[in-house]
Amino acid sequence: MNYLVPFLEENNMRGLSGVIYGREGMGKTSLGLRFPGPVHCKSILESGYDDLEMVGGVPENSTNVRIKTFEQLVDETKKVQSGTLLIDSSKGLQSKIFDYVCQTYYKNDRVAFNSYSAGARRESPAVLQDYLDLCSYKTDQGINVIFIGHVGTISLPNTMGPDYLCHVINLDDGEKGLGMRTTLTAWAGFIFFLNLSVDITRVTEADRSTRLAMEGKAKEFSERILYTTSSTAHQAKNRWNMPPVIPMGKNPEEAWNNLFKALPEGYRKEVTKSAGV
Repeated sequence: MNYLVPFLEENNMRGLSGVIYGREGMGKTSLGLRFPGPVHCKSILESGYDDLEMVGGVPENSTNVRIKTFEQLVDETKKVQSGTLLIDSSKGLQSKIFDYVCQTYYKNDRVAFNSYSAGARRESPAVLQDYLDLCSYKTDQGINVIFIGHVGTISLPNTMGPDYLCHVINLDDGEKGLGMRTTLTAWAGFIFFLNLSVDITRVTEADRSTRLAMEGKAKEFSERILYTTSSTAHQAKNRWNMPPVIPMGKNPEEAWNNLFKALPEGYRKEVTKSAGV
């Protein structure tokens, strides 16, 4: 794309692109707000930024705009010239795209839009892809684009054995992967899943002949952890050989510091240089 060349000659650091998702209260928005600023948060049917602001948990170099329509989000995205663009959340974005597609392609006929999931799985993913192309233009300018997502649980087909349950980003997707979730995950450079640490303690009683543990107990601690790599239990994405699990620590600053140390060295050096450290 020729119009990017002059900028890229001055700054060859590409912004990060990805998704942070998990259950409520895992610190998704708090972590997203710690990415290099200024952070431009766009809240779409979410109150995470407002909730953090009430308790003084919002960094000084961040701003928030409540998004009412998809067209407004596109305009606000074009205005971002530096730092990090934080979309909170992907589920809210999906809702606004559905509204836009229903109005634009189906003349606000919800019955036609929902018929055979036509609107959700035909026009809507294409509209999302167009928006992600705009986001890619921003990352080419050195801007981070981060989506905050909720978690859903689905049964995944397994050609080698029984199907299994897996945590994924909570977005619409067809049986053949022709939907909103597949479109977003294909674009994302990283996908981080936030969850609580679960410790399994065993051997309260043992069989004398086999010496196998007969009882086990799962204990859930308050320690939050970040998964960078996919498993049969959750969806994730890791292109940079990061550790599969990163502890989030006791607060958002510690979580960001732990994550930052695991990011590619070249990116860390550029961020440090930009901050004048």
